[in-house]
Amino acid sequence: MSETKTFDGNANNQSTTSGGGGGGGELSSFFLKSANDLSNLHAQTLKLNKLSFDAGHRHSLERFNEWLMMKMQQGIPITPTYVLAYLQEEINTRTTVCQESEPDLSPNNTAGHHQPRDDYEMDNDDG
Repeated sequence: MSETKTFDGNANNQSTTSGGGGGGGELSSFFLKSANDLSNLHAQTLKLNKLSFDAGHRHSLERFNEWLMMKMQQGIPITPTYVLAYLQEEINTRTTVCQESEPDLSPNNTAGHHQPRDDYEMDNDDG
């Protein structure tokens, strides 16, 4: 778990109290609150990033297991070369999808999404 840091502003007390206007304390308080909010947001983002990564990892394993079971039910012998070819195709497809989806963050981009192939077939030249 990540630890959330808070700022108490003790180092800045001299500069806020020496101003003649009296508004320095409110400004300092505002910045301290903003720093704490930003720190909390950062901690939440790190936690969500880990959760998202773990979910993606689990999804990848589930997809691989489904593909493996489907090939076994079809009676296709699963060789290490066949598995590596499937994994490389998935990596290439996912990399292409990620690269294509990066510009989609802008609301003006209406490009379609590329869907990966679920039924990967490798040309079997071995026989």
